[in-house]
Amino acid sequence: CNVLRNELDVAAAQSLVEAVKDKSISLCGIQPDQTEAYFRYSYLQPPDAILLASDLSKAGVSASLTSLALNYNYLRDEGVASICDAIQSNKQMKLASLDFRGNKITAVGAKSIAAMLAVMTLLAKVKLADNEIGGYYDSTQRKFIHTPDGPKAIVDALGVSTSLTSLNVSNNNLNGCGDAFGEALKTNSSLKELKMFQCSLDHSDGKALAKGLADGNASLTNLELSNNTLCGLVEVTTAAEAGMADVEGCVLGTYSAEGVAAIAKALEVTPSLTSLDVQNNHLKEEDKAVIRRAVNKDDFNLKM
Repeated sequence: CNVLRNELDVAAAQSLVEAVKDKSISLCGIQPDQTEAYFRYSYLQPPDAILLASDLSKAGVSASLTSLALNYNYLRDEGVASICDAIQSNKQMKLASLDFRGNKITAVGAKSIAAMLAVMTLLAKVKLADNEIGGYYDSTQRKFIHTPDGPKAIVDALGVSTSLTSLNVSNNNLNGCGDAFGEALKTNSSLKELKMFQCSLDHSDGKALAKGLADGNASLTNLELSNNTLCGLVEVTTAAEAGMADVEGCVLGTYSAEGVAAIAKALEVTPSLTSLDVQNNHLKEEDKAVIRRAVNKDDFNLKM
């Protein structure tokens, strides 16, 4: 049966879970031989996550699952925690791909995901884009609140994971987290794809990531760093962003080529890398030329 999206409260969801506690009965329509489950854009709430957790914790219901898509719902931290705990508890779980994009996940939920990542030996592809792992905007204080413990938890898990091959943390504010991700790249030997599109990464983050690549990473093939501030410049698209109506549509900041130069040097000593995206970082033409010379591969996928 499938009782998702019935606007149940937590107590009602828990009662249903208790009723099928010792039975291989699905509450979310998952079949025992099903390998892929898609619940994207389904308006799922934290009580729905309780129902999903029941299914995911039972080998008789979800042991065949290899791919789970929960992107763009309203699971939030509590829902994500329930799902991650259930996945960990199912010793027969074969999950290889998990999509948590767009679920209002903060640093709290990131810690639940990290705990799962650290112990899941088959999980290869994880999407965490479009969340609030690195911080959130507080409308009351009218300022952005950084939460570095969220990215740190993910990075710590990345440092010990031996199965993860693709990680997407795009559109999370990860400004200042380059050092942590760079250190993880030094030790991780499984990751092939890292997507950090629109993460507010600046030139210091670029230098740190480059150092991680140059100092021992031999697995990464695809690195996406588009729509950041790798050169120290940020485009103000609305007056509200700028706080000043007269600078709308302008580019603010001080240009620095340090991050780009470091990335170029890393390219020279990282033979595994075959794809790099640094579009929309306001690179000067001379710095683009430096990167092109560093690539020196006919089949390299370079986007600038």
